[in-house]
Amino acid sequence: MTNPINYEPTAAQVQSSWWMHDARWYQGVLERFGQQAANEINREAVEFVARRIGAVMAKRLGRSGAELSWDDVLGAYRACVASMWSPTMMSYECESAEPGSFEIRVSRSYALVMLRLAKSLEGYQCPCLDMRRGWIEGLGLTFTSDRVVSCLRDGGDSCTYDGRVAGFKDAPEHDRGSG
Repeated sequence: MTNPINYEPTAAQVQSSWWMHDARWYQGVLERFGQQAANEINREAVEFVARRIGAVMAKRLGRSGAELSWDDVLGAYRACVASMWSPTMMSYECESAEPGSFEIRVSRSYALVMLRLAKSLEGYQCPCLDMRRGWIEGLGLTFTSDRVVSCLRDGGDSCTYDGRVAGFKDAPEHDRGSG
């Protein structure tokens, strides 16, 4: 069969279509079952997908959990982000001052842009920490602390997250415990 319009979408275009599907799905749940249900189901779904992606990255590395170096973790984390967000959908930086600790700054989020356009931003609860937890758990690790420092949704210049991961000998002791 011939393709009459000779069109091959880029990976980013396909990804954008699936995120549009996700946005419409969220709107449907919101309209039928309310904001709380839409936020809860969205967080559960994002964490599930993120955990799977983290596990795929661990499998590609051939190791997980305590077998990972901090460089492995940072590289796998960046690969997890790239698996869910194209550069046109999210602009972010990931920095680490010491093993076990990193800061993420997101300066552009496609999800927030689309929610704003759909006039659904009010009441929306970002699933960012759930997504990050899923990636880290998929890698066989756990956060000892993971917190939002600032958020684009709330008027911040960026979404900034500070996280500490358990299991790295050089990781600072002062942040061990739940976060």
